[in-house]
Amino acid sequence: MTVSRRFVLGSAGAGILFGTSVQASSAATFAAVTSTSDPRNIRAFKLLLNGLGWRTAVDTTYTRTFYDFVRTFQRRNGLPVTGLGDEATIRFLASRRTVAADTTSWHAGALKVLLHKHGYVFSTGADATPYLTGSSLAFAQTMLDLGNFRVSAGYGHTQSNPDAVIWTRLFGAPRIGGLYPVSQFSSSVKGTNCGPASAVAILASRGKLPRNWAYTTAGAGAAIDDFRRSCALDAVDGVTDRNTIGTEYWELLRGFATYGLTGRQGGIADTISLGRAGRATICGGNIRQLPWWRTTFSGDASHWIAVLGTASNGEFVVVDPYLSGTNAYARRITEAGLRLYASTNPGYRVGHPRVQPPDRNSVVIN
Repeated sequence: MTVSRRFVLGSAGAGILFGTSVQASSAATFAAVTSTSDPRNIRAFKLLLNGLGWRTAVDTTYTRTFYDFVRTFQRRNGLPVTGLGDEATIRFLASRRTVAADTTSWHAGALKVLLHKHGYVFSTGADATPYLTGSSLAFAQTMLDLGNFRVSAGYGHTQSNPDAVIWTRLFGAPRIGGLYPVSQFSSSVKGTNCGPASAVAILASRGKLPRNWAYTTAGAGAAIDDFRRSCALDAVDGVTDRNTIGTEYWELLRGFATYGLTGRQGGIADTISLGRAGRATICGGNIRQLPWWRTTFSGDASHWIAVLGTASNGEFVVVDPYLSGTNAYARRITEAGLRLYASTNPGYRVGHPRVQPPDRNSVVIN
């Protein structure tokens, strides 16, 4: 089936409508790159073309000249001639080159631009300029971010070169912010820092730079320690070393307040409904009931995790700060799995946390 597609040229061609007949995409959710697309999609499309030797200015304009340029590229490579960055063209471009561990790789530049669109920040810069060819970004962090993006897109975690399917997902609309699976074991307090670590993951996903951190997975420890200090932890009767026990929801809210954020105590129903709406919460429960710990964690223990939203397949995307090393990546969990985790929270030791039922065991951030 063919459909008529029109697009409005930007910049020099503003106001001019061009119509073309193109094959309907096999994936109805894929939106072709046109003059009205997200500017980062246009930039990434141009980077991919450059990667195959088709030199064009790497900017965010989709002029009539570029439209004709794309048509020539498609004609010479046996693709449907649409003049647009349609799915067939993006898949072709993606399959002809790999993302190299080289800051001058055009495909690596495109990957960085698209990850930036999805909330992954490589510096404190506000635009995409640092993510083009010539960037000094460590390639390893790019691949860590790609692995976590795959989780949010509903695929398995791997840091391997993105295939054509992942490239098409990268060109899609953002669902949730960047996933930074920070580990509490990178902090000085380690075993009892699940709350502050979950908070740092939420701040990062919202694009709010945590203090003492520059968005690298390995460098999150100082930011976690800073957040714990900002919680102004209460003294607990019978506990001489406050760092031996974790944080309460009201203490976490104090920490968020230092970032200008307010919140409230909530429960699993809030975590479920807000997660489906793309809003993050900190959810308390029994760590041993998390699917990735069920057969390996010894005994029951209270725990905090960050629930950041839902993946493309409808499962919830979470950051579990108890994971570390090569296992420290975002995970997915079903609604039933989250409810089981929350409903079996055993409490911990004196003062942490006050044993709360599932309807009172989440931290909701406004």
